[in-house]
Amino acid sequence: AKEIGFDYCAYGLQMPIPVSSPKVFMVNNYPDAWRQQYANAGYLAIDPTVRHGRSSMSPIAWSARDQKGHRDFWDDAIGHNISHGWCQSAFTRTGIGGVVAHKRRYFSWRFVVDFQGGALPLVLQRARADGTLKMDAVVSTSRGAIELVSARPQFETHGYRAMFDLRTTDASTDPIDLRLFLRLDGEPLSETWIYQWVPPSISEQRSWVE
Repeated sequence: AKEIGFDYCAYGLQMPIPVSSPKVFMVNNYPDAWRQQYANAGYLAIDPTVRHGRSSMSPIAWSARDQKGHRDFWDDAIGHNISHGWCQSAFTRTGIGGVVAHKRRYFSWRFVVDFQGGALPLVLQRARADGTLKMDAVVSTSRGAIELVSARPQFETHGYRAMFDLRTTDASTDPIDLRLFLRLDGEPLSETWIYQWVPPSISEQRSWVE
């Protein structure tokens, strides 16, 4: 963090399951006292930067002293020497795979990944004017089979949405490593999305198909 001009760095990951109470994993180098206070006070539920990240991939720069809402939270942060920062989120949506209106013959899991920023706004301008533009989503997996890969422009969010299905090919519930990036006219364009997915048991997979 210090190499890029920050005292602290934090990374949070919200898992999609269980649906009623998704698990959240957090890694950071904040002071121990702030980590304990953040957990004890339940700040994850009200943290405005987290709320923003759950609904938008747009980056924000914030100053604790300029915030009007949740003053107890911000004053507490200032008291622990955390007064300003920058944050940005990335979304990954997942769910049961398959083709609409076709009977599901086997289990697969769909992944939806949104890309924004960088050169994508300029690419979208080209996409509007040039129907020959070739954008691909390049996906690799450590196990299983990749199907139904697509990359589609999202003009409303100035980005691209990549989608693919992962079909399990064995009974293992060991984690599967996934990698994805966007390629424009044969050249890599985006950062690489990396994700580790744990497949459900065979009995659970069958319950989705039957």
